[in-house]
Amino acid sequence: MGMPDLSFSMELRDILKRMIREFVDSERPRYRYAQVESIDRPNRKCAVVYNGETGSVLVNMGALQPSAVGQYVRIEGIGTDKFVADVIGEPYYPAFALQTGVNSQISGLDQTLRAHVATLLGKVPDRVLTGRQGLTTVANTPTRGRVNFPSNYFSVIPTVVVSPLTSSPGSAVIETSVTDLSAAGFDAVVYRNNASYTDVEWVAIQMTG
Repeated sequence: MGMPDLSFSMELRDILKRMIREFVDSERPRYRYAQVESIDRPNRKCAVVYNGETGSVLVNMGALQPSAVGQYVRIEGIGTDKFVADVIGEPYYPAFALQTGVNSQISGLDQTLRAHVATLLGKVPDRVLTGRQGLTTVANTPTRGRVNFPSNYFSVIPTVVVSPLTSSPGSAVIETSVTDLSAAGFDAVVYRNNASYTDVEWVAIQMTG
């Protein structure tokens, strides 16, 4: 009996792979939604009640956790490996909790950034703006581009940091800086040794202490 040709073998392989994939998918447990009944943060566990059921089930929590009892969560996994895969509403992030006598929940990255900056500088970012300014430079000449902030957005002169978007820093783009800074705006300055279009990204931060 001769060996089947290559095209037949490849077709048979693809059919078997598809059959195996469909079987695995059919056996894989589907996610379910449940309501949080209790939360044990030190042990990274929470008790949930699946929709349509009355008894609670203990599941694992990782970096993503519900913030309060009564929230709905999506549960995935099987057996004792069930875990919280998603939270409906505001989640609780253990990595963003600060120790202030007890663990206080910090909502979102913005407040975490504020806390770190406040610790380092003794001040808190009150308002932040970001943007990008395009400049067509003149060779070996500082070239300015005006950036205007929204009217009355900053109540004091903010701190502004600029950075060029370039693949040749130090060679073609020699320097970027800020001048004529006020609460209304600033001039972004680019110095290149050639004439070219350059984008400058900027961040403006108003600090309060």
